[in-house]
Amino acid sequence: TSPLGLRDYAMLLLFATYGLRSGEVRNLAIEDIDWRRETLRVRHSKTFDGAYGWLSIDGDPKRLLIDYHVGTATERHPRSCARVTPGPVCGLPTTCCIVTLSAWRSATMTDERWHRLCATHEAEIWLIKAQAEALRRGSADR
Repeated sequence: TSPLGLRDYAMLLLFATYGLRSGEVRNLAIEDIDWRRETLRVRHSKTFDGAYGWLSIDGDPKRLLIDYHVGTATERHPRSCARVTPGPVCGLPTTCCIVTLSAWRSATMTDERWHRLCATHEAEIWLIKAQAEALRRGSADR
């Protein structure tokens, strides 16, 4: 309930709910929040160009699906989607899952930006894999 505790809790919610990176959370200002539209203006550190954009999340926990909508303050379109498929659905053990990350290329996106985005998403998948394996190793030690 302390100010630092509330700040830390808010930061964790932004990491977990929106998938924001630490630099994106650090750079947020109160004017970057549109409370009525439930959106955030985010500096896109993940594509390394420092561009601003608006982000909204459409999550479906039952289907283990998240759609990320990106665009302007008044108009956003689905840009990427993350899905987790439980292992047994694909004939794998219950300790496994399949994570997919899909991105849609807008007509105005340059080849350079598209390749940067693809490389970034590939790195994110490798990070998710490493974290999942570390969690699995940790639970096996118990």
